[in-house]
Amino acid sequence: MSCSMAQLLSEPLMNQEVDLSSGGRRLFRSPSMPERLARPLKRTSTSPSPANPRPLKRHCTFSAVSEEGCEARRRGGGLTHSLCDVEQQLGGDGINAELIGDFSKVHALPTVTGRHQGLKYITVDTMSALLEGKFSCLVESFVVVDCRYPYEYQGGHIKGALSLPNTDKAVDQLLSQRLKAHSPDKRLVLVLHCEFSSERAPRTCHLLRSVDRSMNEYPALHYPELYVLKGGYRDFYHSHQEHCEPQSYCPMHHEDHREELLRCRTHSRALAEERRRRHHIQTLVKLKL
Repeated sequence: MSCSMAQLLSEPLMNQEVDLSSGGRRLFRSPSMPERLARPLKRTSTSPSPANPRPLKRHCTFSAVSEEGCEARRRGGGLTHSLCDVEQQLGGDGINAELIGDFSKVHALPTVTGRHQGLKYITVDTMSALLEGKFSCLVESFVVVDCRYPYEYQGGHIKGALSLPNTDKAVDQLLSQRLKAHSPDKRLVLVLHCEFSSERAPRTCHLLRSVDRSMNEYPALHYPELYVLKGGYRDFYHSHQEHCEPQSYCPMHHEDHREELLRCRTHSRALAEERRRRHHIQTLVKLKL
């Protein structure tokens, strides 16, 4: 073996003291090769000086984030903020919850929430003010529809109320008359009620709006402004007896009218069944066409 070969075999294969800090570009570094670190592995803690205090970390709650986000939108997104305001005023879905059925005007009477979300309710005080003419600047005429049974109506009703105890006949009569205001700047409004305004009046109101929609090209309506008297005749009688004639109140379940109540309910169910049958036939005819 030659001397040069023996020296080569006795020398280490890699110089552990190689300078890795040179600016030359390295194509490959072995993972096992140690590397000199230019910075310590552990970060040294420096105490804040009085002139440059360390800022304290603040825990951001959800409300704080929301407030900051709203503030940022107010500062930088005036258009977005305005559109959001408009959308809130329009009920969130782009349709104004305060517009009447044909979307042409806002409601003439102040409304309140009630049992049925899709209907507009007025209070007994608003009903009293309507009877006293306090809305005459907007309302030319109004019709109070009493949806109670005849013996209830005869036992006491709102002055001038129209007795229409049957849902189907009430809808047919109202749509056949097609009442309307003579002045284009004023309204004709309908106010429906029963004893509590929980079932009969809302049912008549829903059917009237549904049939009215089917008779007209959307969104036109014969009666675009419908209201339900919240609390019904019972609450109105206890608050404003002066607007009732006679000034009395006959409940639906009065013990003297049990037989009449049974007859009225049987008749109403028969008419409701007939209405469903006609609707089913009309649906089948449309499907065949």
